Amino acid sequence: MTGSEIEASRATADAAEELWQRETHALVRRMFRARVLLVPMLLFVVLAFLLFDPTPWKLVLISVGIVLVIVMFAVEQRRLRHTRANERTVYLNLLFAVGIQSLLVYVTGGIASPMLAVYVPLAALAGLSMTQRWRLASVVGLPMVVVIALALGAWTDVLPAMVPAFFQADDPLSQGNAWLFTRAGVILVVIAIAVVAGATVRAAFERVVRGAIRLRQSALDTLESRNREILSTGVTIAHELKNPLSSIQGLTQLMARRAEPGTKDRERVDVILREIHRMTTVLDEFRSFTRPLSGLMRSPVSLAELAGSVVALHEGSAVRRGVLLVADAQGETVAECDAQKVKQALVNLVQNALEASPRDAEVRVSVLSESTETVVLCVRDHGPGIDEGLRHKLFTPGFTTKDRGTGIGLVVARSVIEQHGGKLELRTHASGGAEATITLPRKAPETTEVQL
Repeated sequence: MTGSEIEASRATADAAEELWQRETHALVRRMFRARVLLVPMLLFVVLAFLLFDPTPWKLVLISVGIVLVIVMFAVEQRRLRHTRANERTVYLNLLFAVGIQSLLVYVTGGIASPMLAVYVPLAALAGLSMTQRWRLASVVGLPMVVVIALALGAWTDVLPAMVPAFFQADDPLSQGNAWLFTRAGVILVVIAIAVVAGATVRAAFERVVRGAIRLRQSALDTLESRNREILSTGVTIAHELKNPLSSIQGLTQLMARRAEPGTKDRERVDVILREIHRMTTVLDEFRSFTRPLSGLMRSPVSLAELAGSVVALHEGSAVRRGVLLVADAQGETVAECDAQKVKQALVNLVQNALEASPRDAEVRVSVLSESTETVVLCVRDHGPGIDEGLRHKLFTPGFTTKDRGTGIGLVVARSVIEQHGGKLELRTHASGGAEATITLPRKAPETTEVQL
């Protein structure tokens, strides 16, 4: 196998294991709900013995079983609030269930007990949920040992007759040794069949899951390959358009110098220049979008200073729009990042905020020392906010609510921030307006591969 095939196989196995762990956790919770039913069942057994066969030692054993069920339920329920269930959890719970069931079997007739049948679903559950053979063998072996011990005890009279008084009218042990060993043999065979059936179902489920994961991964690989081809073609086209567009822009600027101001020819040339500028912007943003996010030039950066430089860069634009643009920094704001790329993302957010703000409004760029591990850059405006109906489209390439927008800026900004191991979020502030927050780790993560 090649290195890529080995890696793909490991990824498939990890995905299947994660799915199984998640289902195991759900299975344990369902087992807990079912185990609560043991308490009323045990209480019913206690009542039956109190009324019809008040043998002290049997009543004590059943009472101990009730206490153990309640204590085990409380302990495991509390533990599962903080940790995820795994195969060990299932193993311990099945062992406990087999132990309680063995107690019930013993006090309700031993080898003649009608509760022997409950071993069968427990064995099936063990085969379905456990992969380690020693755990499976111990869970299934315990009821088999109990059945054999009860049969031998009844045959040799080592164990006293334990059939309750209310069953004595038709004592099954009086039917002889043939019945005794036939019953024990059938129970053992059915338990073995149940555990094999459970294990077979689990193996089939794993094969189906791994097959589905491989098919999905293959489809994703094919899609990724085609996307790369499309992006590569797009980059080539954008590059080829950039050169003639530069020539057209240069010639149009010469025409603009010769055209008399205020004439129709000058107005037309100005329109052409504006559209050329717009096309150039679209091509530049598209090339930024398709450019691989690699090679971060990390260094300790004061995000307060970076935010101040972005505010200074947009002061002229803010004055023209009649918007007050301010920067606000609190606490230690140094983070290991690529200053130019983070600045690029912040510039995009500030431009969006200025365009969304009405006259005499305020746009505030805040830098917050959120914790010892993260720093937050926040850009807040007092515009109309974010339309909740469009919220899920905000980071879709090509989607924009601006008349002359490209729908690429936010996608690039989010990709840059995620490459740093951070996150970019947009939301409507409770008091109105939109709020964009960039959360960055103070220390560079070990791996931060992000692909557009």
